[in-house]
Amino acid sequence: KYFPLTREPITVAMIEPFSARLAVLLAEKDRSPAWLAARADLQRSTISRLLRGLRQVEPITLLHLAPALGMSLRSLTAGTDAEAAGRRALELVKANLALMLQS
Repeated sequence: KYFPLTREPITVAMIEPFSARLAVLLAEKDRSPAWLAARADLQRSTISRLLRGLRQVEPITLLHLAPALGMSLRSLTAGTDAEAAGRRALELVKANLALMLQS
């Protein structure tokens, strides 16, 4: 896999833990984990485990976190170890939309 603009290879050392990304976003917004939990309609313990790196983020959780933080799924997960979960979340949304359009 390569960086889109420079075409330089991405190495494992360059991949940021999602927990670190989430912590930075909360700090930049001067918000607490409790605020995020309430805004994303998630349990505070879920946010706490994500921030401590004790839990891998699930695609459905990303679908709650991204809008709560005012971000797209791609910008939330890009360059993190949650990038695959972000792609899976987008696939779930597309599949659900397709089902809704068939009805």
